[in-house]
Amino acid sequence: MGGLEVSPKAEISDQRRSMCRDSLLSKRHGV
Repeated sequence: MGGLEVSPKAEISDQRRSMCRDSLLSKRHGV
């Protein structure tokens, strides 16, 4: 049961991390 709850949470964390990284890269490239 715990794994099921962690699965979706981990996916969301990964997506959020990817977005944050993209934003940082975009900002760095822009500057």
